[in-house]
Amino acid sequence: MLIFWRLVFGHLLSDFTLQTNFIVHWKQKSLWGMFVHCGTHFVLYALLCAPYLSDAWVDTAALRLNGWACLSLLFLAHFITDEWRVFMIAHNRIEDDTLFFLFDQAAHFACLIALLPLGLWGRGDGLMPESWPVLGCLAVWATHTTTVLVYYIEKELFGGTFPEFDEKYFTLAERFVFGVCFLLPGIWGFLAPGAWGILTYQARVSFGLDYSWFGYYAGLACAAFCGVLAGWIAPF
Repeated sequence: MLIFWRLVFGHLLSDFTLQTNFIVHWKQKSLWGMFVHCGTHFVLYALLCAPYLSDAWVDTAALRLNGWACLSLLFLAHFITDEWRVFMIAHNRIEDDTLFFLFDQAAHFACLIALLPLGLWGRGDGLMPESWPVLGCLAVWATHTTTVLVYYIEKELFGGTFPEFDEKYFTLAERFVFGVCFLLPGIWGFLAPGAWGILTYQARVSFGLDYSWFGYYAGLACAAFCGVLAGWIAPF
């Protein structure tokens, strides 16, 4: 599972944190944009899993693949999946809604699981051999992933639009710090989130940022959940 969590972290970073609005529009219009997006996945996977790329990730009687081969297959699978999604949406075959977004993510994770490094299981890695990739996953989930998921839900329920630049990054910072507050020791882990929530609410009002109550509470709830999990996982 050591490599699996690194791959999941790389996927979340590439598919959410590093997939800017520019990349999203570019890959919808050009194969070069899709190559850049999928190439970002490949590069991050390679960097995060660098010590293990020469090892056999899939090692069965019928098939043996090292890390480089698996990353190449992941690149191809991601390219095909995203190109199919772009085609289906562009030609009005399927609506770009929450269900299709979740299906797309499920397909990507299925590819990661299919190429789970079985050849490394004998090392006794266990379910969570190192905490930092999992903490990284929680950080991305509390911020960028939640932003996208909330957007899709709001679009269906209230006809919402994707947040503008200032609101988006204010919200990302708001959720990140809110989640980190739960890592504070003792009573501060209860007081700090409340104080931060009040402070950011006042800041939103002062700056006139447009936001929905659903997005506000759903985002903080996800950040709180990730923060509590991080406190349980973190080595300190």
